[in-house]
Amino acid sequence: MKPSEDLFRLIKSLSPTEKRYFKRVAAQHVIGEGNNYVKLFSAIDRQEAYDEETIRKQFSGQSFTANLHVAKGYLYKLVKKSLLNYHAGSSADAELKDSLRFIDILFEKGLYAECGKEIARAKALASKYEQQLASAELSAWEIELMKTAPGSGQTEKESERSYDELYSSLELHKNAMEYNHAISRIFFSRKSKGLTRSKGDLGTEELLGGNRKPGSFRAKYYYYTCLLSHSFMRNDYKKAAEHMKKQVQLLEDHPHQIEERPRAYSSSLGNLVLCLHNLRRFKEIPSLIAKLKALNTRSPLLNREIYYTSSLQELDLYIDTGYFEKAGQLVREIDARQDARDMRAVKKWDETHLHYSMAYACFGAGNYALAKKYINRIINDTSTIARSDLHCFARILNLLVHIELGDGDLLEYIVRSTYRYLYKRNKLFRFESSVLQFIRKQLPLVRTEKQLREAFVVLRKELSVIVKDPYEKTALTYFDFITWLDSKIEGKRFAEVMREGK
Repeated sequence: MKPSEDLFRLIKSLSPTEKRYFKRVAAQHVIGEGNNYVKLFSAIDRQEAYDEETIRKQFSGQSFTANLHVAKGYLYKLVKKSLLNYHAGSSADAELKDSLRFIDILFEKGLYAECGKEIARAKALASKYEQQLASAELSAWEIELMKTAPGSGQTEKESERSYDELYSSLELHKNAMEYNHAISRIFFSRKSKGLTRSKGDLGTEELLGGNRKPGSFRAKYYYYTCLLSHSFMRNDYKKAAEHMKKQVQLLEDHPHQIEERPRAYSSSLGNLVLCLHNLRRFKEIPSLIAKLKALNTRSPLLNREIYYTSSLQELDLYIDTGYFEKAGQLVREIDARQDARDMRAVKKWDETHLHYSMAYACFGAGNYALAKKYINRIINDTSTIARSDLHCFARILNLLVHIELGDGDLLEYIVRSTYRYLYKRNKLFRFESSVLQFIRKQLPLVRTEKQLREAFVVLRKELSVIVKDPYEKTALTYFDFITWLDSKIEGKRFAEVMREGK
């Protein structure tokens, strides 16, 4: 059985300052064989991949290696305790958790007056940041203190008020979680299916009943996210942008909430950029990307995600506006950092999106060989079905790459393979069928440049009719086929025609 890598992954996730804090505290407070745990920590941290056999050889003769799994378990607890202490009070949420622990300690010591003061202080903090669960628990402590503390002087009316506050907090929390639940359902549909291509893909209309009203900051945040997601799944980007502007404004009206929940703000900015991309309101995007880049948080992981997201959004902006040379420069910067720790995608579907955009950028810049490199990263990755929509369009883009490279001998095989792939995944819509049929049946008949342009004109007319269906038009958000055909018909560079159409 493969040894557990939980400890390895935990250690490797630590920031340099978290590691220094652990070593300092462990060296001071762990007696006896404490130094051995610091040495074991350092040995695991130096490994690129966990290798328990190497650890055993390195520490052969040490008593703790006889029960290495026990030593690892104890070290895991030490690291966990170190992290909890290091991050104590680093956010309102953490401070409230600390206060609740302290209230419990004060209560057990019989320090009821001090306990009451700590409850009042924590309730004010919970109210400021709308932490409903903490507020409910603090109200429960308030009630317990009234019943336990001798001579507290609390009245039945005050007790009832505390119960009312407790129930109100729980109701507000439930209200927020109902919206959060709706978001989750839409999210998993989006993750597995991509953008909606037919009415049967939705199945989400019942999530937004007219009787629901958000009752707190968090509920309002989830409410706007739910409306955004629902509008986005229906391809209604105008409505989605309206909802996201309101959500961004909600956060900017509560700057302390941005400090407490920077991930929520970065997500709102990112979603608004996505909507504006689809609406082709490109002039509004750079300022939002600048806000995102300026956001610096306490979390190294979130900072990495922000860098990744802002880079991807900037890349997509260059693509959508036809500035493929700038996109190519950014691709080189991203590629140079692709293997670096601060540039690896946290989510697999984001990595797929990145590779698709990099392929698109290279295609637009005329670097078809490099475009193939990134397309193959998507096609050859069979480890996940995340972003199946991009997996499908990567194959369509692959066909266009081979057309540009003049690989006629390979096209017949690739077309058949692509057709089977799309058919099996129920992704063979009218748009894709027309493109595949054109490549398979019309291109082999072409003998001259004039015939090729004429064939492209016929395909353009056919696709222009198809994309009048809003569900079929979604294909153009993955690749601008119409503009590509225009470039072929007019004998111009793809990037040039893209910019002329802006």
